[in-house]
Amino acid sequence: MKKFKLPTFERNGKFLGFGTSPKRDWKIIFLSVSVAAALVIAFCAYTFLHLNSNDTIVDKGQSAPLGLVNEKLLKKVVTYYKEKSARLETIKTTKDTILDPSL
Repeated sequence: MKKFKLPTFERNGKFLGFGTSPKRDWKIIFLSVSVAAALVIAFCAYTFLHLNSNDTIVDKGQSAPLGLVNEKLLKKVVTYYKEKSARLETIKTTKDTILDPSL
């Protein structure tokens, strides 16, 4: 009876023959990086084309449902930043009262 042996990627006792010669090592590295880059580019292209062709994010025919935005909180945030803007303008226009200690 033949004993089942799992396939391995070892050559000369090393994984994929890595470390047997520098030329072979660079081929393995180049091919691995090329395959990884091709997979990333293919995934990015697929994602871009899928999102560009389908209206998956926004349906142009429908408006936003009512009550989606909390208007009270929105007004609070807008007034907060208006106050910060006004404070920034006063800081910009007023001179510093700190004296130069070297004088």
